[in-house]
Amino acid sequence: IPENLKMFPYRAVFDVECLLSKETAVADSEKTTYSNEHKLASVSICSNVPGYKSPKCFILDAAGPRQLTKCMLEYLLEISDKSFTLTREAFGDYLEAIANTSL
Repeated sequence: IPENLKMFPYRAVFDVECLLSKETAVADSEKTTYSNEHKLASVSICSNVPGYKSPKCFILDAAGPRQLTKCMLEYLLEISDKSFTLTREAFGDYLEAIANTSL
């Protein structure tokens, strides 16, 4: 396998922004006092995968944090699927050679 194919070439990165709320949904314990709660506000995602190189931002709306998280994960899966396809194309000849080799 050529040197340039020995490392996985694709990455996806994200940045999560939260608001701090004075109201917490967690009760204090004997040793811990919760002063603030992080509330999801937005997520930005960028990648070096072709077709996904422009940053995309997901912002909290009336649908709530669960929907924002779902959208974020679906987009990351989209990027992952594309990187899998591209990687499979790059390794196609090697995968075929392995499949045709008898143990």
